[in-house]
Amino acid sequence: MALSTYVSSIELSHQASCLSKASASNYTHEWHIQVRGVGGARIEKFIEKVIFQLHETFAEPKRVIKEPPYEIRENGFGSFDMGIEIVLKRRDVPYKFVFTYDMVLPALGQPPIRKVRTETLYIPSGVQFGQLLISGGAKMLDEKDEEEYNFTKKPKLAPHKTIAASKDIPKLSSSSSKSYKSLFMNMLI
Repeated sequence: MALSTYVSSIELSHQASCLSKASASNYTHEWHIQVRGVGGARIEKFIEKVIFQLHETFAEPKRVIKEPPYEIRENGFGSFDMGIEIVLKRRDVPYKFVFTYDMVLPALGQPPIRKVRTETLYIPSGVQFGQLLISGGAKMLDEKDEEEYNFTKKPKLAPHKTIAASKDIPKLSSSSSKSYKSLFMNMLI
């Protein structure tokens, strides 16, 4: 079966503001984070779920959202790196994208902030899943584009080279590092 490459753009974004008074739990901020398709693309057509991995100090740090809107709202007291995993509806091969998102909160007394980050997903697929991708707003790359990006070949890595930058690895405690080991390995494939 010949694979084509499809491309879709998503937004990872958040808004954060200071509370007028600290809560009973000493939270000083409220925030909202979301994952959505750029330009109203219906990414739910090909996304099975979005997993938000919050800081370990939250009561339920792993949040799995299976339907749009892919978002969470919370209160907190500090900035942290959040893991975001986007799992596709592919049944032939598990396929996911993993991102580290900088959940920045404004300094106390400062105005609210809004941060938007756009990511482009390159998804190799056959015809059947490709139809789902297109129905969700993805575009199929033509042969010229695929040759330019050389998606059909895996990169060859020299054994001595570092393959991830620190910005790509979430800050984790040792107890949660095992759960992210598999996520990190999927970034390499």
